[in-house]
Amino acid sequence: MLNELVRNMFLRPVLAGQQMMAMGLKREVLWMALVLVALLSAIQMSVTFQFAEFHIPPDLSAEERALMEFVISIASRPFILTMLIAGSLIISVFFLHWVGRMIGGQGTLSEVLAVVTLWQLVSFVAGLGIFLLSIFMLPVASLVNMVLNIWLLYSLSGLLAAAHRFKTPLAGLATVVLTIFAVAFGLLVAFIILGVGSGIGATNV
Repeated sequence: MLNELVRNMFLRPVLAGQQMMAMGLKREVLWMALVLVALLSAIQMSVTFQFAEFHIPPDLSAEERALMEFVISIASRPFILTMLIAGSLIISVFFLHWVGRMIGGQGTLSEVLAVVTLWQLVSFVAGLGIFLLSIFMLPVASLVNMVLNIWLLYSLSGLLAAAHRFKTPLAGLATVVLTIFAVAFGLLVAFIILGVGSGIGATNV
């Protein structure tokens, strides 16, 4: 059953989405699985940073250097990294549900959560395989990673088409693209507000 589900996710993602939703997993179980993916991803990233040697280029500006140092410090703290990844995954579920409904989808939050959780689990396992491959054959791993990312986008489009009952996976792809723009716009607004707030605070000092 599991092998068939994973195989269909890559070859017939709409069918895989229907199979995943038919399993009737409780929402609590799906949220826990999503958080587990975040934890495993954080551990993988932390291990990568521990064994890899990262050197900050000397020609960076002070702001760029501070940003690099902040990213490296976050990557070396699995708990904080887990919270950040988990938060981004949870937000993505709500956005994919909301955007899909905005363009005519009929999926419930639980149905979108089910297909996104499946996609995240398979993506993590595939990413871990590429990470291990890169240790021995980096050029091959880079090529496989590029092909895998395209295939995963195709799979996610089909899974979302199943969850939202779209007639075509292209509507699922539109959901993904619009979600990316919506999240980016939200982050831009947040940064602008924070920047304005910082500027006001600085002028009042």
